[in-house]
Amino acid sequence: MKVYLIERGAYSDYHIYAVVSTEEKAIQFVANRSTHTDIGYTEFEVDEIPIMPERSIQVVMDREGDVVRITRREDDVISDRIEWYYWNWKGKQDPLMVINVFTEDEQRAIKVANEKRAQLIATDGWSQN
Repeated sequence: MKVYLIERGAYSDYHIYAVVSTEEKAIQFVANRSTHTDIGYTEFEVDEIPIMPERSIQVVMDREGDVVRITRREDDVISDRIEWYYWNWKGKQDPLMVINVFTEDEQRAIKVANEKRAQLIATDGWSQN
């Protein structure tokens, strides 16, 4: 059985509007909201397990949101746990956030890392060690 997810937005603004049972309903739903340029639908088979990217991209970012390094990981990094490194960056020894994001898209990895950085700062979770 197939279902159709009506989707809108990207990254932190991504959300699902509806799930419908036919492609015709999906097309009609999207057509009725033609003023939205970022709306569409995706077909899924019920009980289909999406394929995760086989690798991740590691992003190293400072507190200001500057990207220090991006590395494509070929190993089996399965943790999205934040790690902290202390490198001499911009003449300082401030902590740098290291995060692995399962994606093939570097821009998406940077966006995810930046949102996590903002969340950590807002909740006073940025490492002060």
